[in-house]
Amino acid sequence: MKARLKKLAVTLICAFVCYAGSYVCLSALGRYEPAAYDLRGVMWLSWAPEGFYSESKPHRLLNWNKPAMYAYLPFLVLDWQFWHREVDRGEQTKFPVENSN
Repeated sequence: MKARLKKLAVTLICAFVCYAGSYVCLSALGRYEPAAYDLRGVMWLSWAPEGFYSESKPHRLLNWNKPAMYAYLPFLVLDWQFWHREVDRGEQTKFPVENSN
């Protein structure tokens, strides 16, 4: 019985480390992407780990990959709160913005 619990605990810990590590790798390859628009253009940028935003979709509001966001939601929220905060219109000159061409 104790051996089964120990094996289960090790398996869960390894799974969590792989889950967290995969988010860290995706976030390391990410960049700021438009999160909201108004008549003057982009209102603010949000951090998008690799694969969370696709420029190939025709409609700008649908560019965010919702399944990936939900799969990594706890890490994404922590990332947005503590590491990669949103960037508003006044600060956008510091960060690359998508080409409108």
